[in-house]
Amino acid sequence: MGTSAGTCMRVYTQANGAQRCVQWQVIADPSRPATQMLRSRSWSPDWQTDGSYSTWQTDARNLIAAPSGPPFTLQGAVNAYSQRYLVVRFEAKDPRRGNKPAVITDALAGRNTNYGYDSGLCSPAPPAS
Repeated sequence: MGTSAGTCMRVYTQANGAQRCVQWQVIADPSRPATQMLRSRSWSPDWQTDGSYSTWQTDARNLIAAPSGPPFTLQGAVNAYSQRYLVVRFEAKDPRRGNKPAVITDALAGRNTNYGYDSGLCSPAPPAS
């Protein structure tokens, strides 16, 4: 569940001097058959010694599998942002439109992603609870 290519995104980030790893994952929604949900969690890169990590929280519901591809697509070297350009696309059932899909799409570029950071800073992830 949620481990297929493009269904999960993990980043290393810093805010106000605090280092965090953040993960987003799209999985089947156990409370709403035939839909998916977006969930997230975060942890300290040192979670194994400091015990600092959160449980999963639900960020969005009523998502549907998009025929156009997975929700997270790393664009690679096809543009000036190299391997830090990510397209995020969700399709959701919209009850106000007779459950026709509403499309949410955006793109982002991570900064400081090619400057020697250890790519293993967020591995291993804490246990899925």
